[in-house]
Amino acid sequence: EVVLGVILLISILTVLVTHILADQHYFWNVSGVIFKDIWQYSWPLMLSGIVFFSIQQGDRFLVASFFSMVEFGLFSAAFSLFFIPITITSRVINTLALPFLSKNLKTPDGDKAFFTIIIMAFIITSTAICGYVFLGDWTINFLYGESYSTKGDLLFWLALVMALRIYRMPITIYAMATGKTKIDLYCNIIRSLGFIIGFWLASSGHPIHYLLMAGVVSELITIGIGYFLTLKEKKFSNFIIINLLLLMFLFFLSFSTFYLKDVSSDFGFRISALLFGCLLTSLFAFPFTRKYKLFSFLNTQKRK
Repeated sequence: EVVLGVILLISILTVLVTHILADQHYFWNVSGVIFKDIWQYSWPLMLSGIVFFSIQQGDRFLVASFFSMVEFGLFSAAFSLFFIPITITSRVINTLALPFLSKNLKTPDGDKAFFTIIIMAFIITSTAICGYVFLGDWTINFLYGESYSTKGDLLFWLALVMALRIYRMPITIYAMATGKTKIDLYCNIIRSLGFIIGFWLASSGHPIHYLLMAGVVSELITIGIGYFLTLKEKKFSNFIIINLLLLMFLFFLSFSTFYLKDVSSDFGFRISALLFGCLLTSLFAFPFTRKYKLFSFLNTQKRK
């Protein structure tokens, strides 16, 4: 009851603060045209939210149903550790990127604005992968104790699933900015198909990380179809090529950190490797930002 009260209070305060600070304040009005527009925009988002919630809880449901309570406890500890930062990061990205893209999408710089968000999601995804892989087991031991320590392969695949959700954020932001919210619904429906594969794997006696591998494959398919639906009207094939290059780098970085993690358990070594991974990510993204002059574009936006 206390948690529900806090959630309700946060929602009320959000509405009040946005009403006070908004350029155009909220007001009551009855209009069939406005209601129709709101309904067409929001019903895919409502269904998408239900599907996404099912996806989030699907893996935990499968683990609880087909594995021991010990394995479920270990999985839940790792899941909660990764899920909370991903949720906060997604909200921050959405809050910053949605108005930015909405303002620039119909201008000549619309492609640059969208590509800026993709690069931002790429950098955050790479950083999350490195941080989770190098520091995930230590963080779990620190927060929950050594009894909750998990195997590296479980943490790795769980980190990859969660990180790819961040990389999928630009698709959702584009769908909301353009009013094509069905794109986000289609993506989550496609992602939910991974639950069927996971159910078959779990019922067949495969280990937990096989479920997460199915989740990674589902995320990749969802990203591919999502960007196809997003970019099919743009005739901008460079987006597709760049996204393939970025995804290839993400997987190279992921497996490199996974094997590099076992080289040494020294804290200083892992922090150094984490910083090096972040630096490598920045160096990889720099040529794309320079080619499309994103720095000058962002400076122009600041002046506005």
